[in-house]
This record gives sequence, structure tokens and C-alpha cells, in this order.
Amino acid sequence: QVQAELPAGLRRLAGEGPFGGVFLDPPYEKGLLDATLKRLGASGLVAPGGWVVAERSTAEAVEDAYGPLRLTLDRRYGKT
Repeated sequence: QVQAELPAGLRRLAGEGPFGGVFLDPPYEKGLLDATLKRLGASGLVAPGGWVVAERSTAEAVEDAYGPLRLTLDRRYGKT
């Protein structure tokens, strides 16, 4: 388990991966989710076939893809 300020904290993980799974829960509506997913997608830190779970506000849009990362499921629970 690694806890880091994102997206800059991803640099700390260089050479550590790839990881089979990543959980993200950045502060809502601060632009950190999009920036983190862009950097994560370009980093090679997620193994082929790996997954990313990102909690976000419904007010934050996400793209369908970030490099090799693809949106495969989007669930809504109230405002998250």
C-alpha cells in the first residue's frame, strides 16, 4: 500500500510497478482526478489487464481513455 499526494506522487512509484490494481480517491472537484489518470495512463504503472478504481464527484467528467486505460464501468451513488 502506497499513500501519496497525486498526481505528483506517482513519480515515487517509478520502477515499482506494474501494479495489478490501483485505487484512487483524490479530493473532489480540484482537477486532480483527470491529471492523475492522465499521468497514470502514461506511466506504465498499471499492468496489462490491470484495473483502476477512482472515486469522484458526479460533477467531474472523465474521458473514455487515458493512454492504455479504458473506462469499462461507471457507477453512480448519489453525488459520487
